[in-house]
Amino acid sequence: NATRSRFITCLLALVDPRSHSVCFASAGHWPPLVARGVGTPPCELDSESGFPLGVVEDTTYQSTKIELGPEPFVLFCYTDGVNEALDSAGQPFGRERLLQALAERTDLNPSTMVKHVRKQVTGFVGPAEQSDDLTMLAVWVA
Repeated sequence: NATRSRFITCLLALVDPRSHSVCFASAGHWPPLVARGVGTPPCELDSESGFPLGVVEDTTYQSTKIELGPEPFVLFCYTDGVNEALDSAGQPFGRERLLQALAERTDLNPSTMVKHVRKQVTGFVGPAEQSDDLTMLAVWVA
């Protein structure tokens, strides 16, 4: 239940560890990121995003299926509170800092990855008040 001025983004993803594929649909949510071995920059999974939930009553959502190849990867999903976290000067953490934080990781351990990104975000924000949730999900596929 929310007021008319509020909406919710949503990402639904199905990961197939056998085929190393991801099928997902987005309702106004940031696209998932894929992190691979150290030295390989993380990349964004390209897709169409539909309206956030609650904005348009009768809408459909396009799903995208992406084959990610045989090597291990981590699928990293996050809410806008991560990249839109503001420091005391009102500057956002941003997508580039998020990609850099993921690139700095030393392994593909999902727990370590989430903790590192959270540490980078909270260090950037400093004493500024948190204005949104910082929700992250990382899934390792071998």
